[in-house]
Amino acid sequence: MDKPEKYYMNWDEVLFASQKLVHTIRQNHAAPKRILAIGRGGMTPAVMLSHALGVPEVQMLGVSAYREGHKAGKVKYQFPFPPSKLGVN
Repeated sequence: MDKPEKYYMNWDEVLFASQKLVHTIRQNHAAPKRILAIGRGGMTPAVMLSHALGVPEVQMLGVSAYREGHKAGKVKYQFPFPPSKLGVN
């Protein structure tokens, strides 16, 4: 399996993508009850969305796919609340 390529966003790209997502949510969806941020880079955009949408609850999902020596291993998830609330089994 090929290793996925990483894409690094600068601050302007993060801001633009966050604003675009806010616009899409406002146009097409009901306001969420909470925002789920993905750890290791997702907290800043999640807080931006939280403020823009008026959603005070931001939870973090911890994701880890590393073993000793930084080799890819099995992905592990750490949910901040029961996964059933997200429809995840």
